[in-house]
Amino acid sequence: MVGKFYPAKAKVIAKVDNICKEIMKLKSMQDSKTMAAQIERINSIITGAAEYYKVAICSNTYKFMDHRIMQTAYRTFRKIYGKKYRQLPLPLKVYSL
Repeated sequence: MVGKFYPAKAKVIAKVDNICKEIMKLKSMQDSKTMAAQIERINSIITGAAEYYKVAICSNTYKFMDHRIMQTAYRTFRKIYGKKYRQLPLPLKVYSL
C-alpha cells in the first residue's frame, strides 16, 4: 500500500490519557527535584509520541494531543501554585526567541 496511514483513534486517546495521568501525578509531589525529573520524563513521552505519529496524516491528532495536554498541565499547575500561577518569577517573554 502506498501513502500514509491514519492513526488509530483509540490508541491516540489512550496515549494522551496516559500522558495526562503522568502530569496529574505532579500534584502529589512535594520535592522540586522529583517534580523536575517527572517533568523531564513527561517531555520524553510527549516527544516519543510526536515522533511516532509524524509519519501519519496527523494534523488533527497533533491538535487533539496539544489541546488535552495543555489543558491538563494548566489545571495541574494552577492547582499546585494557586493564584501565584500567573505571577511566575520570569515572564514568558524571557523564554521566547
